[in-house]
Amino acid sequence: GLPLSLGGYIRNSDFYISTISLLGISIVSALLLAVLMASIFASPETQSDSFNMYIVFLAIPDWILNMCFLVTNSMILADVVYAYSHMISNMFVTEACLIANIGINTIVGYEVKKMVLRSHQRIGTTSPTIKRVLLQCLTVYILSIFLGIFEICYQTPSFESLRRWIWVILKALPFVYLFYVLWRIRQTGILSVTGRTKSLSIYLFRIILVFVVFLIPATVLGLLFVTLDNEERTNIWMAPIYYFLIIIQGAVTAAVAMASNKDIWASAKKNSWV
Repeated sequence: GLPLSLGGYIRNSDFYISTISLLGISIVSALLLAVLMASIFASPETQSDSFNMYIVFLAIPDWILNMCFLVTNSMILADVVYAYSHMISNMFVTEACLIANIGINTIVGYEVKKMVLRSHQRIGTTSPTIKRVLLQCLTVYILSIFLGIFEICYQTPSFESLRRWIWVILKALPFVYLFYVLWRIRQTGILSVTGRTKSLSIYLFRIILVFVVFLIPATVLGLLFVTLDNEERTNIWMAPIYYFLIIIQGAVTAAVAMASNKDIWASAKKNSWV
């Protein structure tokens, strides 16, 4: 993956502008994600909805990632010595959080597809239980931690090809499935009818769409970046754009989730968070 710190780049005006911009975006994203999670837990109606729990489990790695960017870019701007151990821990956080986000979005896509298809076939359907959501998301978190450790432990040229293929499989193939889910939802025509299934489908459809729109370009940039030599990585436009995409994705997801779900929005307004 890409190095989290921009510390290896030439410290000219462009460097400071990009670092300050990323710092500002990560602050906004972290605040929006915190408001989203607090709004869900503040209301009995929102916290009892299992699909809202998926949103919480999506928001957690995004929030951790944004806090990591916030701390790292603050250190860079303050000219704090950036230790190798800090760089490794940041790489672990980046990899684990992105894999967790991709994994949970894939699970949400599967659950939405199942619900929409059953509704389209006039088969009774219910939301997944809270217990099911917890088991699915905690399993993804555990796997993400192990895969993040794998990414850090095998930072050697001899394992570069293996790491690259794992990177492609874990971060690219789920997008193919999510595109299939989005296509199937549109094919059923369920978005043109009324009722709870439609509103819930549109709500989650937007969340998945935001994720796909931002993370596909980031994934492509990441795949291109790992093919470069170390010298070519030190002063190139790919890294700031990559960071911008994965940071802003959390902010847009939080904004879409609150704007698309009247219960979450009502909870946020009731507590004067928006």
